Amino acid sequence: MIRDDELMAWTRALADPDWRVRQEAVRRLANGGPVIVPAIIRLLREEHRDFNVLSSLLDLLATSDVDVVAPIIPLLQDPDADLRVQAALILGTRADARATPPLLAALDDPDPNVRFHAVDALGSLGAREAVDPLLAIATSGDFFLAFPAIEALSRIGEPRAAPALVPILADDLLRASASSALGMLGDEMAVEPLVATLQNPVTPVDAVAEALAALWERYEARYAAGAQIAHAVKRAMGPVATQRLLDAIDQAAPDRLPAITRVLGWLRGPAVDRALTRLLGRASVRAQVIESLVRHGAPVVALLMEQLRAEDLDTRQAAAVALGRIGDRRATGALAEALNDPEVTIAAAGALARIGDPEAFEPLLARLGHGDAAVRTAAVAALNSIGHPDMPARIFDLLQSPSAAARESAVKIAGYFAYSDCVDRVLERCGDPVESVRRAAIEHAVLFDHPGVAPALVHALRADVPANRAAAAAALAHVPGQEAHRALRDALADDELWVRYFAARSVGAAGEAEDASALQALLMHEPDAPVRVAAVEALGRLGAPGTPTVLEPFTASAEPDVASAAIRALGHLQAEGVVGPLVALIGAPEAWRREAAAHALGEVGGQTAALTLQHTAARDPQPPVREAAVSELARIALRPDTGAARASDALVQLADAAPTRAAAIAALARLPVSRMTDLRVAFEQAGAERRCALVEVFGRMRRPDATRMLERALADPAGAVRAAAITELRRLGSSGATRTLLALAREDPDREVREAAMLAVARQPVGAGRDHEDRD
Repeated sequence: MIRDDELMAWTRALADPDWRVRQEAVRRLANGGPVIVPAIIRLLREEHRDFNVLSSLLDLLATSDVDVVAPIIPLLQDPDADLRVQAALILGTRADARATPPLLAALDDPDPNVRFHAVDALGSLGAREAVDPLLAIATSGDFFLAFPAIEALSRIGEPRAAPALVPILADDLLRASASSALGMLGDEMAVEPLVATLQNPVTPVDAVAEALAALWERYEARYAAGAQIAHAVKRAMGPVATQRLLDAIDQAAPDRLPAITRVLGWLRGPAVDRALTRLLGRASVRAQVIESLVRHGAPVVALLMEQLRAEDLDTRQAAAVALGRIGDRRATGALAEALNDPEVTIAAAGALARIGDPEAFEPLLARLGHGDAAVRTAAVAALNSIGHPDMPARIFDLLQSPSAAARESAVKIAGYFAYSDCVDRVLERCGDPVESVRRAAIEHAVLFDHPGVAPALVHALRADVPANRAAAAAALAHVPGQEAHRALRDALADDELWVRYFAARSVGAAGEAEDASALQALLMHEPDAPVRVAAVEALGRLGAPGTPTVLEPFTASAEPDVASAAIRALGHLQAEGVVGPLVALIGAPEAWRREAAAHALGEVGGQTAALTLQHTAARDPQPPVREAAVSELARIALRPDTGAARASDALVQLADAAPTRAAAIAALARLPVSRMTDLRVAFEQAGAERRCALVEVFGRMRRPDATRMLERALADPAGAVRAAAITELRRLGSSGATRTLLALAREDPDREVREAAMLAVARQPVGAGRDHEDRD
């Protein structure tokens, strides 16, 4: 607890002109507890025009978990408009639902700056109650407030706002913002109006393309149904809109080009194909271009073969990659010729591996002795993929080639296929005069079932150079028998770090509890962190009695790798008594330590773990920690144990809060049929906002039982829930509720529900099962 004199001193220091003093004041006050709240409010009232003070207060509130929401809310009524602005700004950062009603009231504040910050704060809070007031502002014609209102609606993420945003596309000033919002909130019904705006010559093409790409990304991430958006764009895109996209390629800023390229990739035609092949040399869109050309398939093979001779190196390499992905044997000859291009050899070999044409056998075989190890690796991989019938005999001869590079490559191929005729020669190569050949033989000998493997690897572990001893230590993890095991135990004392590292990992993989004492001794005296990490992980896998007591001190290590490994090992042990230490660790000051503890609690499972993870997901200030907590709750919910129901209930509750809503909904949508009863009960007991979230969950599940829940939701007392259910059923193309939808279109008291129902029955739904040419 901070003393009164310290509180006064450090509070004054928040206004110090020296940023280092202010930073230290923030650090000291952050752990001061509730006693700092009156000082914060007083300072805010008196010094809210001082930028240094405001900056320090925001930093302090970001790092402290004291409750300032209740005392700051009255500041929204203060006569000083600047103070009301700062109050709105701070409330928007606190992720506390208590701030929503007063911020809604502040939308009627006489000062436009206060209204602006209230709008922004409601967006930051993800306040769904604000959707209708924000829509009214967005359509008011007041650009100063309409622009942030549209942005806030995007952050809130309420899909029912999308139809009301479509008319704003006609506003030249707000068109780009409305397009972006429709990309975040809309569905396939937004595609046609977005594409139609491209007919207007002043419409920013990049803004529309980014909205369409965002729609695709959302559908793909949520429903694995990006093809619905791609197909809708393809249907809506006319010649004028297509030409505007093509014309925009040369004018687009580098950060805007990916969206334009993605949309172009959904279209067809010679002009589109030529434009895409020209973009192969652009690093920012190369991956998307390749994906698009691969979908276009056979019609672009000739174009891509021409690009293998382009002046630009990146274009040549990308063309080779695309030809390999298409897999058309017409390209074999051109790719075999490209093996002679030193800068394209690796990409061409990779493409030939994908095509798998035996005609490439001889050109690839000739590269096994190449001076560049990367070229040899690519040739080996391609030959392994082709599996030519002449290869065993040719590899048998190459194992005794005068070329060390060829011998090394031959060892790798012989091991990959475990050619029985080659085993003796591979074991001979474990004693090859060239270090790299010996290492390849050591790494691949374990793929043969032969009594000579263990003696060869044990000899290498004891007598070879350090890099090869490390390879032998890793390989011996897969060799049974006491001879190998004793050699690994001895190697825990090797002079070389990486030999000890791989020996510890291999000892842990052997799964013999009596090795725990040797690993514990290594852990206590080992000077190098990577080896300590390996020892910790090995102890976690062995699970010998007393291991939690050994590992727990290392969870407090200042070395993140060591501490994280120890924390996760505790979770892997799933031993009695580990939950308490892990619960304590999830409150640690360091975010990385809390994240590791979240993952460990997910490994342990159970009700206590689920409750702790729910609290962490709801309260932790760091997104990676919250994401880890939600992810581990999802893992617990998938298990058939007592913690599963508690974890699924936690995810339902987290679907209410803006910071965790998307992750929680995604996790709930992956729950098995066995958890459906939990979701049904939760839906029946939840408030309207939570029922809306569960409707989205049911829509993502794409299962008959979930679709029945959507049909039940059509009779929900809340109009927002009925509208959400209609949207999901329309997207799924469900025909079982047609009569109910017709009744809703005629009789529902909510205008939004009537309109949604009319759209659902009037439009032919876009099915998920399109031809493969329409998939992205």
